[in-house]
Amino acid sequence: MIRTLTFRSLLRRTTPVVAGLALLTACASASTDTGAAAGTSGSRYLVTATDLSTTSGDNLFEAIYKLRPDFLRGSGGTSYSQGTPSEGRIPVIAYRDGVRLAAIDDLRQIPVQSVAQVKYIPGPQAGVKYGTNHAGGVIEITSK
Repeated sequence: MIRTLTFRSLLRRTTPVVAGLALLTACASASTDTGAAAGTSGSRYLVTATDLSTTSGDNLFEAIYKLRPDFLRGSGGTSYSQGTPSEGRIPVIAYRDGVRLAAIDDLRQIPVQSVAQVKYIPGPQAGVKYGTNHAGGVIEITSK
């Protein structure tokens, strides 16, 4: 005997599954994890002067490395911890008050106390704002 499913019986069987998936999706999207380090402003792409004052870094490079090491990664994934990019990676480019820095290592010359905020723009958005040669991302530094 072949049993045929009516619309009503099919609806009765799938409604709990759909409701469960909707609840799971809602819970996942309500997550509060922003990817920010503990004790920071909470924004994944922003470091404020208050955040910077909590670090023991002498210069901006060290402070960013402690608070948001992802800012210093170009496309590719390996850390930019020594100030030189790994081969085959697109480096991050830094701007201070709208002026491009020669290299990411120049962040070591900027005292933490002179910075109001640091904003990171990921590669795709940086490419749109600054051009295709910024696909590794951009660090925008605003001075006090």
